[in-house]
Amino acid sequence: MRVLIVDNGSVHVREIAKFFRDHGYEIIEPLQLNWRKVDPKTIVILSGGRRLSVLWHNRYYKNELELIRNYCGPIIGICLGFELIAHAFREPLHFLPRRKVGAITVRVTELGRKYFANDTAELESHRYSIRKLGKNFDILATSRNGIEFAKHKTRPIYGMQFHPEATRQGREILNKIATEIQ
Repeated sequence: MRVLIVDNGSVHVREIAKFFRDHGYEIIEPLQLNWRKVDPKTIVILSGGRRLSVLWHNRYYKNELELIRNYCGPIIGICLGFELIAHAFREPLHFLPRRKVGAITVRVTELGRKYFANDTAELESHRYSIRKLGKNFDILATSRNGIEFAKHKTRPIYGMQFHPEATRQGREILNKIATEIQ
């Protein structure tokens, strides 16, 4: 299974690539993405990033938003990538008074037990939170800031507000998702 990493300016993109190195991966910029040319068997990773916020930049993120709405293959959104998923499904993003950087306690929901054994500390670095998702999503983990991990109920779309590529537990979650997708 191939992996396409859309680099939204994440400092962790090399860690994502390293995790998926055995699958064969390609890293592209958001404006290079053409979802119609992506094989549906390809896992698409929408990375985090600090370039531009999701809000007010629909034109810059147009290709990723189209992919989320139309691509039938697996998508994993990390941090800003998860914010793009929420935005594509017309869910509100909430501006945080201060950038959240560092470890945060992630509380696992009953549905999330498939991916996490227990509550865990995960790395975050973002200015927006996702506090609600519509009926199309299962909430798998939360924190005091909002939703941390969710999965679409009928499509292979996963979103994490934390950076799973930066911790051992997070990489285990990525591994479980990759196994589930195959």
